[in-house]
Amino acid sequence: MSDPVLTNDEVDALLDGVESGEVEVHSTDGPRYASVKVYDIPRRSRISSKSFPRLEVINEQLAQRLGKHTQQLLHCELGLSCGETVNSMFTEVCGQNPDDLVAVEFSAAPLGGNGAIIFSANLVHQLVELFFGGTANQRRVPNIAGFTLGELRVIHAYSNIFLDTLQEVWEPILAISPDRLKTESSVSLLSIAEETEQVIRSTFDFSFADYSATLHLLLPNKMVDSLLPIFRGTDRKVDQAQDAMWAETIRTGLTDIEVDLCTHVGHANMTLRDLICLEPGHIINIDSPRFATLSAKNIPLIEGRFGVHGGRNAVEASRWLNADLNKPKRNGTHG
Repeated sequence: MSDPVLTNDEVDALLDGVESGEVEVHSTDGPRYASVKVYDIPRRSRISSKSFPRLEVINEQLAQRLGKHTQQLLHCELGLSCGETVNSMFTEVCGQNPDDLVAVEFSAAPLGGNGAIIFSANLVHQLVELFFGGTANQRRVPNIAGFTLGELRVIHAYSNIFLDTLQEVWEPILAISPDRLKTESSVSLLSIAEETEQVIRSTFDFSFADYSATLHLLLPNKMVDSLLPIFRGTDRKVDQAQDAMWAETIRTGLTDIEVDLCTHVGHANMTLRDLICLEPGHIINIDSPRFATLSAKNIPLIEGRFGVHGGRNAVEASRWLNADLNKPKRNGTHG
């Protein structure tokens, strides 16, 4: 008889481990096998949409304004909302988009490089149908030969509206001048990025009656590299010494600026009849003012006493009216 697999001491140690919980045993439901989890490398390369909170806010404004412009253009009711914003490799974006689409490449000076607007086939058909007075209640069958010249002209016109709206919502962060460049039938034909380069893809969801469609905005990271801190909402580090230096420089420079001052000498009340009857040579009596207010660009600055100095009308300044100017009182000053 062969020797046992486990000795008595090993059996006792195993039982003690089971009782204490140090040794895990399978249940009576049967053996448990380890599972294999698929590791999606391209998906791991994405950056969460929360990485660009400021860009998401801008995209929401873009969707809201573009929706209004679209309704005015097509005279219809539709829904337009901002979807996800993700950062992916360009090769992944190419693989996720079907062949039946319209890709419009554009520049946005002063930014370097180009971006793209991706129209799904369904969105193209719905926009064209509504543009020519249709109801967009029926889904059109894609043309095997591609999109017609008329369909592309509608998309070009709508691309211009999209770029104008993009310029509006981006103005607070950067003044850009978008310009439509070329149109392709596939994302892979675009020259906006290399396969391994990162692009920011923003999705916009359209709803027409019972149908939905999508539009994608592609912005290569290298194109918006200078704006990435703004898109992420990164705060500027405060340098108190530098801020104080610039504040003093600005304050010193402002003191040399010339400002025009004006004041009201007096006023008079007249009836409309007397005013109409005025002729050259007539004299209008006004009350001599005792006090006057000096203003710059209709903003009251100094209060003083009205009088004559050196044979000329003058105002003796008595106090500053704007406390924020933080100026000391200077009596005896004439203007």
